[in-house]
Amino acid sequence: MERDQALLAGSADVDATGTGVQPATTARLALDEEHPVRSRVDDTTTGALRILALPTDVAPMNNADCRAAVAAAVDRAEVQKELGGAVNAVRRSELWPRGLAGGPEDSDRGPDLDAARASLEACGQPDGFSTVLAVADTPTSVEVAEGLSGQLAAVGIKAEVRPLSATSFYATDVGDPGNVVANGFGLILATWSADLPTPASFLTPLVDGRSIRAVGNTNYARLDDPAINGLVDAARTAADPAAWREVLDAVEATSAYVPLAETRVQLVAGQRLRNGVVMQPYSGYDLATAGVR
Repeated sequence: MERDQALLAGSADVDATGTGVQPATTARLALDEEHPVRSRVDDTTTGALRILALPTDVAPMNNADCRAAVAAAVDRAEVQKELGGAVNAVRRSELWPRGLAGGPEDSDRGPDLDAARASLEACGQPDGFSTVLAVADTPTSVEVAEGLSGQLAAVGIKAEVRPLSATSFYATDVGDPGNVVANGFGLILATWSADLPTPASFLTPLVDGRSIRAVGNTNYARLDDPAINGLVDAARTAADPAAWREVLDAVEATSAYVPLAETRVQLVAGQRLRNGVVMQPYSGYDLATAGVR
């Protein structure tokens, strides 16, 4: 809160951390439409996308209809609440960060339990099935995982939430494909952000089968579809960035990833800050071009 007060009062020029103001400050500004600081607020998302990955080599997630049942049962509005509401998260139905150019309009899909039950029938599991939901052992992530488990239970999918050490989660727990299979992790709750603000940087590590590795694997769903790999190759050489939309459409058809929500922040610029341009790769303002006066 001290950082927030310094920005509001003008004794600080910029928040170099890029973490944004606290929820209490956001709520205060939202209540007062005449607050002079509102003109200095940059409302943005970070590119960090919460996703549910469904490993395609772990039964029954090796069946596309079983994956589709999970995808149809998810309630993103509830996930958003568990992440602190609209102040902290923006619902996402597309595997594409909000700030990344060229993406599809987000349809903000809600749960469709009838479609989920139909998919369970199609995959030969009309009464549902049991699986394990792996999650990093942090309070917010576990809360989201518990909420998702409750949502899936409505259609008979029993997801055991298994919290794993946050320090080893991405490197060796879900980052090791062999460990995922051995432990039957049919669902993985992860957060993904790209190194660069490009479709190639965001999608390729998640969906290209040639990116799968034994340690620190980021293709959490273990997608290794020759057709998708070919679309990735075509998109890399295409002059039109829209080629990545074809990759996205093909991945969505597999139901191997269920996008949930993107982290939202509100940055407050100091009174003296000029040319304060928010750059997602810098997680905040571009300090090389900003100035004060």
